[in-house]
Amino acid sequence: MSDTPGYNFGVSRDPAADLLAIAVELESAGEAGYRIRAFRRAAQTVAATDPADLAGRAAQGTLAKLPGLGEVTARCVAESLAGEQPVYLRRLLATADRPLDEATEELHRALRDDCHSHSDWSDGAEPIEAMAAARLLRLAVEAGCLFAIDSDAHYSVQLDWLRFGCERAARCGVPVDRVVNTWPLDRLLAWTRRDRS
Repeated sequence: MSDTPGYNFGVSRDPAADLLAIAVELESAGEAGYRIRAFRRAAQTVAATDPADLAGRAAQGTLAKLPGLGEVTARCVAESLAGEQPVYLRRLLATADRPLDEATEELHRALRDDCHSHSDWSDGAEPIEAMAAARLLRLAVEAGCLFAIDSDAHYSVQLDWLRFGCERAARCGVPVDRVVNTWPLDRLLAWTRRDRS
């Protein structure tokens, strides 16, 4: 037990897991990369620190002196050690998964998979918002082009970024049947095997 009011460090959550959960939610919300990295670094530090040392530092208010922890991440760790879901995580979860508009949702449901993503050994040059900004989409619709809606994911949680592509496509009037990753597998494979010469 601790002398610190409001904290019982005998019954705790997993603070490293809570920090990683925060990083995942920040990533899903499209937050700045430096903030996501800060929570991931803090999670690594916490995972590598002896639990008794963590509890002692929480009781003394010195968690922020650990490498990779700051005021915000230290507060999250203290709340986890007290057996509470960190307030920061609760707020993120409360605002996650806002409903999509009807046209976007229709197209999102029709997608069968993501046809383009990056692994952790590759990288992109621009944010997803900049890539989706592009009036050329309406011209492509008028020209009869086919489309693929991709997340350009660098992490698994970014696979959910498909919804941004769906929103843009819906606003530009892209017909569902002209999005190749809504097609059944046999149709998609037949299209990819065609001789385009």
